Order: sequence, then C-alpha cells, then structure tokens
Amino acid sequence: MTSSLDEARQLIDLAQKSEVTLQVGHIERFNPVILAAEPYIQNPVFLECDRIHPFSFRSAETSVVLDLMIHDIDNVLNIIKQPVEHLDAVGAQVLSQTEDLSYARITFANGCTAVVKSSRVAIQKSRKMRIFCTDAYISLDFVAKTGMRLSLKEGFDRDTIDFQKMASLEEAQGAYPLFTQYFDIEQLNVANEEPLRAELEAFLLAVRTGRKPEVTGEQGYQAMDIAVRIQELIQKNQDLVKARWPIERGQ
Repeated sequence: MTSSLDEARQLIDLAQKSEVTLQVGHIERFNPVILAAEPYIQNPVFLECDRIHPFSFRSAETSVVLDLMIHDIDNVLNIIKQPVEHLDAVGAQVLSQTEDLSYARITFANGCTAVVKSSRVAIQKSRKMRIFCTDAYISLDFVAKTGMRLSLKEGFDRDTIDFQKMASLEEAQGAYPLFTQYFDIEQLNVANEEPLRAELEAFLLAVRTGRKPEVTGEQGYQAMDIAVRIQELIQKNQDLVKARWPIERGQ
C-alpha cells in the first residue's frame, strides 16, 4: 500500500478528506482461484499459505514480507475476519540486505491459526493455499489455476471406522478407493479471468457508484500492520541468533 504505516494512515485520511475512492492493490483478492473457493470456506480452523518465487533484483531492497507475503496476509485476514491475537515469525537474509524468506504463524481470536510462508530463494514459482474447515479441506494452486474441495460424506462417523481393517485393505487396493468411501472430492470451477482486469473494473465501479471498494484503505492498513509486526519479530529473532554467534570465527 505504502512504504510505512504512517504513510498508509496519511493516505487514508487524505482520501476521506478529499472524498475520493481509495482501493488498495491486493490483486490476489481478485484471483479466480480464491474466488472459486470462497463459497465453500465455512468455519476454517487452519490455513497454510506458500508463496515461493525465484529471486528478482527489482525488489531486492524490499523485504519478502512486504513484497510477497503481504498478499497472503490480506487473503487470510479477509477469510478469517477475526482480530489477530498472537504472532510468531522467523526469517533470514540470504541474497539481499532484507529478508528473503519468512515464516509466520498468525493466531486469531476465534482459535483459527494461519501459517504463511514466503521465499524468493527458489528456482521455480509455487503459490498454494490449503484451507482446513470443520468438515472440509480445500486445496488451491494459484500457478496451475486449479482448486479441489474434499468434504466428509453425509453421515461420516470416525468412531465406526476400523482402521486396522482399512490398513490391511489398503495394501491390496491402494489408499484412494478406500479414501473415497468417506470423502467426496470435487474440482472447483475456476473462471478464466485476468485478476488485474477484475481489480481495475472493481475500482472503476466503486468510483462510478460510490460503493465500498473491494479492498478498502483500512483493510490495506491492517495487512500492512501485520506485515510490519512480522518484520519486527524476524529482526528480533535475528538479533538473538547473532548475539549467540562467536565473536570471532572458530571461537
């Protein structure tokens, strides 16, 4: 959204004072993969996000948290819609002077936990999200543009499963046929739409009609606030690690 939280707050205040539309460019909100999954996300209890990219020199001066992870932070906040209660984070500098990889665990007030991992130390791109709900599991692949929903069959009762018997049958039949006795597997219908176009159309619609933008300034600020706190935790942990290093190599 901006380079700092102070600038973000100034931008929000300026937009309100000037009575203009402010929409933050979190393009992943408009990704057809996440849009295909949204109707099925009910009572999530655990989320896992992986965003891995090859290194890019154009963003070397920016932490991977604000460069890549920020999009998953925004998606997670939009899905859970609960106050953040606790944060843990670790990361490391590998190729640049800022964090090149980051791992964060976000715990929400309702008990839901999200693990968000970002790295730009890789050869190939990978962007995935896994969402575990009370009665379903949703797996999304943003690069392949695919999604899958696995849900419990009606009447499922884990207390009636003879796991020893199923284990012996698995050796002969394989796991998949047995798996489908208890679960329904559905491929999500992902639209062939361009996220950037959808984002711009949503912004123009908000400008023309005065309706609330899809990603408001306050939502952008909230995502930035979490991202900044993650950066601070990473720096704190790095300082603790460095403090334990020998003063001289080999000591």
